[in-house]
Amino acid sequence: MAATLPRQNDSFYRLIIGQTGVVLVVVAGLCLTGALFWSMRQSEREHLQALFELDATRQATQIAGTLEEHVQRLEALRRFHEETAAISPAEFTAWVHAMQDRRLGALAVAWLPRVAVDENTTRYPLGYLVRLTPDGPAVDALPVDFDAAAEPACLEFLEQAQIHGAVLATQPAVCFGVPMAPADLLLATPVCLRQTADASRPSPPCEPRGFLLGLYQTDAALTAAPPADLAVDLSNTATSTGAAAFDLHYRHDFFLAQQPWRLTIDATPVWREARQRMGYWLILPTGLALTALFALYLHGVRARRTGAEARARASEQKFRRLLEEIPSVAVQGYNRERRAIFWNSASEQLYGYRRDQALGHLLEDLILPPPLRPSLIQNIDQRLAGGLTAPSGELELLRQDGSTVPVYSSHALLINHQGEPELYCLDIDLSERKRAEAALAQREVLLEVAALTASRLLREPEPSLAIAMCFAQLGCAAEVDRVYLFENHCCPRTGALLMSQRHEWCADRATVQMDNPLLQNLPYDQGGFARWRQVLAANEPIAGRVREFPELERAILEPQGIITLLVMPILVHGEFWGFIGLDDCQRDREWTAPERHILQSIAGNIGEA
Repeated sequence: MAATLPRQNDSFYRLIIGQTGVVLVVVAGLCLTGALFWSMRQSEREHLQALFELDATRQATQIAGTLEEHVQRLEALRRFHEETAAISPAEFTAWVHAMQDRRLGALAVAWLPRVAVDENTTRYPLGYLVRLTPDGPAVDALPVDFDAAAEPACLEFLEQAQIHGAVLATQPAVCFGVPMAPADLLLATPVCLRQTADASRPSPPCEPRGFLLGLYQTDAALTAAPPADLAVDLSNTATSTGAAAFDLHYRHDFFLAQQPWRLTIDATPVWREARQRMGYWLILPTGLALTALFALYLHGVRARRTGAEARARASEQKFRRLLEEIPSVAVQGYNRERRAIFWNSASEQLYGYRRDQALGHLLEDLILPPPLRPSLIQNIDQRLAGGLTAPSGELELLRQDGSTVPVYSSHALLINHQGEPELYCLDIDLSERKRAEAALAQREVLLEVAALTASRLLREPEPSLAIAMCFAQLGCAAEVDRVYLFENHCCPRTGALLMSQRHEWCADRATVQMDNPLLQNLPYDQGGFARWRQVLAANEPIAGRVREFPELERAILEPQGIITLLVMPILVHGEFWGFIGLDDCQRDREWTAPERHILQSIAGNIGEA
C-alpha cells in the first residue's frame, strides 16, 4: 500500500500561497480595484453627461422659445404703439402689462421718444420705463441724464434696428451704460408712423418716432431645475469665445431678431451634487480592504503550509534515517523520471554501486537486466502515474560487475512534501537462500547418484560400463565440466609410482583430456605431484583454485583450462589405488560439504567394487 502525504501539488496553488504569490495577489487586487473604480467612474461620467444633455437640451429649447415669444410680444406692443399718435404714461403702462406681464424672464419695457434738437441732431431720451417684476430695473436706478443718443454704441444699435425695421437684440449695457442685473438681454424695435390708415407697415428704413426697448433675464425661463443649478450664458456668436466654465458644457446656436446667438449652459457643482451617484467611491476602500484581507489569509495559509512542510521534511528525514540504518535490506528511492534519489549502504553492498555513483542515474541503467527493461519500465511508469505500487516478488537484478543477484523486492509509493510521487524499493538478498536451496537439491541428486553408483557397481559384470554411466550422472548433477578416474601403477623399470587416466566424462563446453599423453604414466614425484601422493595416500582430498597450486602442478593443470578442482582418493583394502576428480573450467567455486561427501562416497564404492 502506498503511503501518502497531504496532496498539495498543484503548481498554481503553490505559486499563489508563496511569498511571490502574495505580492502578485496584492498587486492584482490593487489593479483590479483601480480598474473597477475607473470603469465605474467613467460610467458615472457618462451617466451625468447623459442627464446633463437631457436637461440642457430641454432648457435650451425652452429658453429659445421664450426669447422668441418675447420678440413676438415686443412686436405686438410696437404695432399697438404705431396706431396711436400719443400715449400717456398710464396707457403705456397698461399696454405693457397687458402684453408682457407674467411672462418668464420679462423684467422691464422702456420707451425712447425721438427728439430733434436741430436739423443734424436727433436724440432719444428715456420716456417711460415700466417694471414687470419686483426684480426689474427701477427708473431711479438709471442715470437721470440718460440719453441714448449720447452713447455711440447704443446709437449704432438703434440705427441698425431702424434700418432693418425689425427687432434687434444685444446686451443691456450697450444703451444703458450701467449693469442692469439680472437683465442680460436687450431687444429694440423702431416705432414708425403709418403713411395711411389702411396701409401696411412702411418698408424700412422709416423715420421712427421712437424705440421700444425690452429688458429680459435669460435663465428665468428655466423650469426643470433651479436657476442656481445651471449656469446659462447668452452671447452673440460673432463675439463668443466658446470657453467652457465647467466640464459639463452644452451649446445651442439659434437665430433671434435676425441675429445668430449662442446659448451656453453649464452644470454647476450644485447640479452635479444633486444628481451624482457617489456609491462608486466605496469601491476603493472596499477593494483595498478585501485585498488586504485576502493577502492576510494567504499569509496565514502560507505560514501553516510552511509549518506543515517543515514537519513533513522532519518526518521524511526520520524515515530516510530509518531506511539508511537497516543493514539487511537494500533500499533505493526513485523519482517520477525513475532516477535514483536514495541509496542506502545495504544497496551499496548488494549491487556494488557507491551512493554517489548511483544517485541521479536511471533505474534501468543501474540494476535492471536488459531483457526485463521494457516491461518493467512501462509497469513502473504506469504505477507512478496512477499512484499504485508494484506487487512484491522475486527478481533477478544486476550488480555493477554484470553478475545477477536474486532478491525479494517490495515496493512503496510515497508522496513527498512537494506533492511528487517517489517509488521506494526494498530488496532482500536471496543469494544465501538460493545457494542453500541449490545445495540441498544438489545433495539429493548426488545422494541419488551415489546410491545408483553403488548399485550398478554391484550388479554390472563390467565395472567400466557402470563407472561411465555414473560419471555422466555425477557431472550433470554437480554441474562440472569433467569427471575422471586415475589408477595408480608402478613403473616396471624404476618402481616409481605412476598415475594414468582410465575414465573420463566431459561436458560439451570443455575439451576432452582422455587422449592427453601427459596424463598417461605420469609419475607423482618426478611429474610434480608429490604433494598429491602424500595427501591422497593419507585419505585426504585435494581441492582448491588451480592458480593457488604449486607451479609444477599448474604446468599440467592450467593447459586443461581448469579453474577449480576436487579430487578424492580411492583406497582398495586400505591401499592408495587411485583417485576420482571433478573439474570446473567456467567459474571460481567453493566445493560444498555435500559435494565432498558424495564424491568421497562414490570413491569408496569404486574401491569396494
